[in-house]
Amino acid sequence: MWTNIANKYGYEVEIMLDDVPNDKVEDKEKEFIKLYGRLDLGNGILCNHTGCEIEDSVHYYKPVIDDKTLQIFKNIRHAADYIDIPYATLWNYLQGTAINKTNLILLEDYNKGIMSKDLKSNDRKIIVIDKNSRNTFDSITKAAEEYSLNGNHLSRMLNGDTFNKTTLLYLSDYNKGLDTNHNYTNNSNIKKVIDKFSGEIYISARKASEAIGMNYTTLVGKLNGNSPNETQLVYLENYTPQP
Repeated sequence: MWTNIANKYGYEVEIMLDDVPNDKVEDKEKEFIKLYGRLDLGNGILCNHTGCEIEDSVHYYKPVIDDKTLQIFKNIRHAADYIDIPYATLWNYLQGTAINKTNLILLEDYNKGIMSKDLKSNDRKIIVIDKNSRNTFDSITKAAEEYSLNGNHLSRMLNGDTFNKTTLLYLSDYNKGLDTNHNYTNNSNIKKVIDKFSGEIYISARKASEAIGMNYTTLVGKLNGNSPNETQLVYLENYTPQP
């Protein structure tokens, strides 16, 4: 995403810190991402998709199991390092956006009776459905292709990491009667916004900005204290009702 933005709009380099030890660089990166917030989570203006590399991802801490040896890895990063493949590649295998070329699977899926071979087959079970047309797809990749979407972005929408603008959702969620944005609404990383005057609560800064007709990044700057906030909007977690 950063490359696309930089190529389209250009960029300026501002050196904010100098001579930072290598072992402190990631800590500083986390500090700045927390300060300015992330665009994809609706709480900031940065195009980062993680807090720092992938350690802050809601998926990072999910245990992984080798269903052949039954070896368990405490998270996806450890599993990827163990078999020497990129983290992103393994995550695509585990979520079904690419055919799984390993014996690894999320422990939560293994406990449901799903095996890595189920993610290796081109004849996989239906996992995505369009709630309006009832069209079904046996992979996120096929659903993304049908609707001209980026597969990784669709996966993020289905998992609740970013707002789902489609009518697609996991079949398991559809069968439970859940809405397309159930996972997003219940994602603890998404900051809700409240209108102090009306008491109306928005599920994200993006939805709040749409409601008041303000540029999203402008509103986030105000909510994060980077510019004066003349609106009645604040993050719900920072709101204290007046007696």
